[in-house]
Amino acid sequence: MHFHHATLENAPLLPGRRDFLLTRDLGVSAATGGRMRATIIQLCSAAPATGWHVHRCDAQMIFLLSGWAKMQFAGSDPVMMDAGTLGFMPGHRPHNELALSEDFAILEVSLPAEMGTEPSEAIPVTVPEDAMQRRVIAWRDVAPRDGGRDLGIGAASRGALSITYCDGASVTSSAPAAGEAAVFFYLLSGKLEYSRAGSRRRVEAGDGVLSPGGEDFHINAASADAALMRFALLG
Repeated sequence: MHFHHATLENAPLLPGRRDFLLTRDLGVSAATGGRMRATIIQLCSAAPATGWHVHRCDAQMIFLLSGWAKMQFAGSDPVMMDAGTLGFMPGHRPHNELALSEDFAILEVSLPAEMGTEPSEAIPVTVPEDAMQRRVIAWRDVAPRDGGRDLGIGAASRGALSITYCDGASVTSSAPAAGEAAVFFYLLSGKLEYSRAGSRRRVEAGDGVLSPGGEDFHINAASADAALMRFALLG
């Protein structure tokens, strides 16, 4: 794995996997050797319902940056997701995006980086007890702790990944910790400054940073309005 800092300049918007989407590749696939992918996805035209489909991956996560999405998972009623909501979806589970708002934008993360998409039937999948579990949760519904708001994905992913919403003092403690193979964070608002190998650099809202575990990486300071999503690869 290697360090990577994605900015609006080095990660521009490009055509996405559907003709009504634009995508920013945040460089996480290459930096993690294919273990994880992180992209920004937004609409460039009106979005029809996607139809029932599955993703060929271990897990897919979407965090709504703006707008809303009406989703349905096989065997369940439709669910509305708005800005600040995270959806953790194990791979190979049928689902359908029924409607997206005009200002829909998400941060999408997948394990591993390679993720295929195929049409499917709306048939619920039998899930073993020890398999990853679907979870939809808004960060504002989680009580803050010293390290931020843990969204419970460590348990849902069976120890593959943890996801935390950080603001206030928890922003400066977002560097990789013991037991974490790498940490990717995406700055939602504000600014922060990190040091790495003796140099300092500023992070702006919309930037993403991937730091492998064990590196000389520290977050030195953050503005009062700084908030970020922190994704830690475990093990």
